[in-house]
Amino acid sequence: MGDRDRFHGVLLVDKPTGMSSHDVVGKVRRIVGQQTVGHTGTLDPLATGLLVMCLGKATKISQYLMIEEKEYLAQLRLGVRSTTYDAEGVIGDPASATVPIITLDDISRILPDFTGSIRQRVPAYSSVQIDGKRLYKIARKGKEIALPEREVVISSLCVVQYDPPFLALAVTCSKGTYVRSLAHDIGERLGCGAYLSGLRRTRMGSFRIEQALTLEQLASRAGGGALPDLISPIDSALPWGAIQIAEQFSESVGFGRLPHWTDIAGYRGDFRAGDRVIVKDSHDVLAMGVAGADSCQFALHVGTPLTEYLRVLA
Repeated sequence: MGDRDRFHGVLLVDKPTGMSSHDVVGKVRRIVGQQTVGHTGTLDPLATGLLVMCLGKATKISQYLMIEEKEYLAQLRLGVRSTTYDAEGVIGDPASATVPIITLDDISRILPDFTGSIRQRVPAYSSVQIDGKRLYKIARKGKEIALPEREVVISSLCVVQYDPPFLALAVTCSKGTYVRSLAHDIGERLGCGAYLSGLRRTRMGSFRIEQALTLEQLASRAGGGALPDLISPIDSALPWGAIQIAEQFSESVGFGRLPHWTDIAGYRGDFRAGDRVIVKDSHDVLAMGVAGADSCQFALHVGTPLTEYLRVLA
């Protein structure tokens, strides 16, 4: 991590259509003026919405943000199939396709079958690797291959609007869910076919799209000197309790030394032994760790505060 990094925290961006998530990272790097920038979950170029960007030391917590639950507004086009399950691989001319006679009752009847813990087949045109090769590269060569399945959780799936042949759904799901596959599978279940014609991410964990800025807004605010106010600090990005280290022990954290209860200045939030916690001093987040005692025991000086560090944010 470069010494020139000025900003450490989380920045929320509203990704436009037509840009890859990597493109957005490049734009944000130029706007904030530092190289250490990453995101916490790819959005396809055709998708829009919330990208949670990690700056500086916050890039080391991205793996923990990625596992957070996500919400999407998905638009399905019924009556047309796609090889990619989205608008890029549409088969035939959608304008000449017959509009299927599907009622709202028909849709409502099948949606419960796509909620809860389900098995989902990965799209042929995806970046998943099999034997070291990306699936989309295999698919472009016209080769057929058994597509892997994964277990995902769809905790909520409801109709927002139905204006045939377009169906808008609100989807709340786990990490790793392909909404494209969900659209395709719903179309097959209805017997008419469908593809994902639009997708917008509206929430990721505690972060919501209403908090995000477009790239244009971000550049304007940064130019006006407001950038520091737009970045959420690392300890507010993770829904964990926190252990505050005594100032004299702060440097020792960077060397991997584990504190005893005498090195603890205080704590924040409720947690149990074995829970992940933030480790900080009075100024900065130093590391992420695992509590060796319940938060209620800290006042009694019982137990070893940390059993290990997950990651030192040096």
